[in-house]
Amino acid sequence: MTCIRQVTIALSIVLTTGSPVSADAFSEIGRMCRAKKDYLTAGQKASISVGEVVRSVVKPSNDVVFVGVEHGNFENLLYPNLVTLIKAERPELDCFFVEESLSETETRVLSDFNDGVEGSEERMRSRFKWYSGFFLFLKQHGLKIHYVDFPGKDSMALNSREDWRRWLNARDEFMAKHIAEFKQAKKCKVALFPIGASHLVKTKDRVDLKSRLADLKISTSEILLLIAGKNSATRNSDYEYPLINAGLLWTYSPVTSQTPAADTLLCKENPKLALTPFAFLNAPTKVPIAYMNDTQEFLGTFEEFQGTIIYSCQTANCNEENQAIEKSLRDQKVNFY
Repeated sequence: MTCIRQVTIALSIVLTTGSPVSADAFSEIGRMCRAKKDYLTAGQKASISVGEVVRSVVKPSNDVVFVGVEHGNFENLLYPNLVTLIKAERPELDCFFVEESLSETETRVLSDFNDGVEGSEERMRSRFKWYSGFFLFLKQHGLKIHYVDFPGKDSMALNSREDWRRWLNARDEFMAKHIAEFKQAKKCKVALFPIGASHLVKTKDRVDLKSRLADLKISTSEILLLIAGKNSATRNSDYEYPLINAGLLWTYSPVTSQTPAADTLLCKENPKLALTPFAFLNAPTKVPIAYMNDTQEFLGTFEEFQGTIIYSCQTANCNEENQAIEKSLRDQKVNFY
């Protein structure tokens, strides 16, 4: 997932990467941590099922249903359930968009698979081996798969903050036009698009994808998907840029141990890590959804999404690890509600 390094809430903490955090900045961070805890506490008390959030958020007028995610955090394991729920609400759902671009060969293979060309399933399995099971699931449910991202995005230089902004703006502009073309050509009635949350929040010097689609008269809805726990908001060496820190635990550095040091966490007051999924409709708020460690800034607000879905992390021993982490941090006077 891409990360946007600008403040998007009323408060502003403008710090240089690597510089000491001032006392005033720590005070503001603490205030945001308490606000996040209070907001999520209220959300959990007013929680409804994931299906109820989908039914409330997804409207008959929507052309695209966005799910804002934190890439690399097992969110793809939840997509089949979301497809089923959204399809039940909007039987017209017929497209699944992917935030990535393809080679010409891959584009042909996927196009043939979408169209049911003889032998295309075997070619799809060969080219898209990691996703072939899910792609077959989508086809069985009447959805075509379209990669909609900017061609050549991985070859663009990213050496400065301005490079990142230019890269994100170029991608969002391209994706908006591409999505509008699908709609105008009547190739997609309703699309589901899981996408990095950074593409959906307002930021200085950026025109986000949601706003670009609104300008093109494309109606959207937005759901935020958070996955709590050890796997949230870690920096994975396989990623060429930092992940957005959208997990329930805002961290200074990855939680790599079941007995992490208290100073690993940004907040001393934290949400209890979910063991079962819950969801809620988002009340108006300026509480941010993320903290960017590299620039020591906040990103996005919960009110930019109509609903939030929270799951535990998606590994076999995840809940045991979460419980061990909670106990270790409580012993160090870190609070969980």
